Amino acid sequence: MNTDKSIFGMKLNKIFSLQNKFIIATWITFVVLLSIYISNNALFWNFITKLNYSMQNALFTTYSTWDTKINASSAITVIEIDNRTLQDQDKWWLGRWQDFRRKYYAQVIDNLKADWAIVVWFDTLFSEKWICYSEDDDILAKAIKKAGNIILAFSKPENLYPIKIFESSALWIWDVYSNTSEINQNVYSIFPFYINSESQKIEYTLSFALLRKYYESIYKKDMSLSVNLKNYSYFNLGDLKIPYSRSDEGFSRLNKKVYSVDTLIKDVNINYLSPNPEDFQKLSFIDVYNKKYNPTLIKDKIILIWATATTLNDEKATPFWIISWVYTHANMINTVLNQKFLRYFNQKDEVIFLILFIYLITLLWVYDKRKIYFIWSLFFLIILYIFFYWFSFKYFNIIFSFPVQFFASIILSFLMVSLYRYLYEDKWKRLLESTLSQYLAADLVKSVLDNYEKVKLGWQRKENTIFFSDIAWFTTISEKMEPEELVHFLSQYLESVSNDIIDNNWFINKYEWDAVMALWWAFWQEKEQSFLACKWAIEQQKTIQRLNISFKEKLGFEISARMWINKWDVIIGNIGSLWRKIEFTALGDNVNLASRLEWINKYYDTLICVSESVQKSAWDSFVFRYLDKIKVKWKRNSVDIYELIWFKNEVPSEKLEIINNFEKAIKLYSEQKFGDAEKIFKELVELWDKPSAIFINRCREFKIHSPWETWDSSWEFNEK
Repeated sequence: MNTDKSIFGMKLNKIFSLQNKFIIATWITFVVLLSIYISNNALFWNFITKLNYSMQNALFTTYSTWDTKINASSAITVIEIDNRTLQDQDKWWLGRWQDFRRKYYAQVIDNLKADWAIVVWFDTLFSEKWICYSEDDDILAKAIKKAGNIILAFSKPENLYPIKIFESSALWIWDVYSNTSEINQNVYSIFPFYINSESQKIEYTLSFALLRKYYESIYKKDMSLSVNLKNYSYFNLGDLKIPYSRSDEGFSRLNKKVYSVDTLIKDVNINYLSPNPEDFQKLSFIDVYNKKYNPTLIKDKIILIWATATTLNDEKATPFWIISWVYTHANMINTVLNQKFLRYFNQKDEVIFLILFIYLITLLWVYDKRKIYFIWSLFFLIILYIFFYWFSFKYFNIIFSFPVQFFASIILSFLMVSLYRYLYEDKWKRLLESTLSQYLAADLVKSVLDNYEKVKLGWQRKENTIFFSDIAWFTTISEKMEPEELVHFLSQYLESVSNDIIDNNWFINKYEWDAVMALWWAFWQEKEQSFLACKWAIEQQKTIQRLNISFKEKLGFEISARMWINKWDVIIGNIGSLWRKIEFTALGDNVNLASRLEWINKYYDTLICVSESVQKSAWDSFVFRYLDKIKVKWKRNSVDIYELIWFKNEVPSEKLEIINNFEKAIKLYSEQKFGDAEKIFKELVELWDKPSAIFINRCREFKIHSPWETWDSSWEFNEK
């Protein structure tokens, strides 16, 4: 029984342990959703909602600009009471907006009637009798009644209605119910109907009253409103099905104190023209009054008469920009005429989709351990979501309610998975990496641990800088020291040198007592590796000078380190027995040549020698001295070698003069003018120039035994 319990307990531990990827993905999904829920409902509701609106506006504007989804219907003409209409009274006798005589409106109505306008909407309340010219009210009322197609506006919040004479003459009077966001004051939709609090009847709002009259004139049949308040998908305008902005219960509620309405009101989204929401047929009021217009812009048209003059400030904000209020309604009417309805994704379905989306991407990230794909997938998912939003908008006229939540879920899931990996999965990896890095190069350890499944025997050819160094006269030094002292001395020396090597992105390939072989940029490429290698070598010489203070005080002697730097193509990779013993190293003829040239400094009594490839790459930053052209044993080709002196701006003029004279002597030496060359070399030796002593001996020998005729001034070494 106890055994069964222990087995059951082990199974439960395994199921709910941090090693169960499904459980981890579930927990992370729960935390992400909880964070989004709390932020959206408590902490940052206004901020998140504002971001959602801003993102919707940005995406909507961008996508609409890329692809114009809807055109301005030719059935709509806007008559603007514009700046021209309100110009100086001496020029335009209509005068200011406040001084319009109502017979002028009557004249405009008569002109529109004569040219067969289907329906005309005035955005003028006419809520008071005309005092100055009382006869104007009768003139306007007769014109309205005669036209038979005039719709007037009223304002229920302000309790302002047309006077009785106009109300009884008009076809209808309707209020305007726009859905303005409290967050950013943008108008996104129009309420097509409302519940009359007095009669308890369903009534049109102004835009849809215009549409009813227009459709009845076109189709010659009744296009009355048919509404089922329990239907959250659409309502009927005659035979037309007009979808609500949402197919769920997420509708706005009108303010009871303002509208005396407490019934849920359903809105219809405005699909604004893009990129210019004001791109409709338009005429100036003064031109219509004077009958200076093309009659085809009036015949069989919906006419909207509204103020657009800048001084009247009758404007509203939209997802695009601020536009004249008349064009908000023109866009609503245009949306219905074009049957291009813009709807929101069902909120419940969107939440379910969000949950599944978070869980799937979290599960993918928890299982996939490849970091490069992990990071790139974050950007891929964001781009994919933007594309998906565009696809839904373009082909289905659907927009999402929670774009910010989707983006936030992607980023939060990414951060949570990263935290899980760091706290749990990467813990042992970091410990192992830290331990192994004391034996191997940190870059090599990191490369192996990150791609352990790809470790294999193989190589690649690449340009690489190779470095060799050793301590001058090390054998003599070591013979005078006890083994313990020697180990302590070497440890102190190699620690300082190795730290410099590793800190400057070198890979220490091997130690051979005092000798060090290192490769630079074995794991990546660097365009300025010659410059950086020379800079590092000089800095290491400075480190050795600091070490000598301690060596002189404790051991009684100082050391000098000889260095050789070469940049060539080599083969870099793993050799050995896979899964048994592998070494990461550099191979090739150039490596062999570099190892043979390690002792060159000893021969010329220099500290830092470099190959010609290094000198050509870094000559503008450092002072180099051409040393010699040499051939190592068993090599046919000669190579030019250079001494690295120091940084260019730090070499004294006396040293530069010695280098110039040395190069003059080398030129004479290569031209077989050994006597003249010897004189200069002797002068340089007296100035303590050590390489010149080598050439004095050669000049003396060549004066006795002249070199062959095809001699290329190279010196061949017999040592290996």
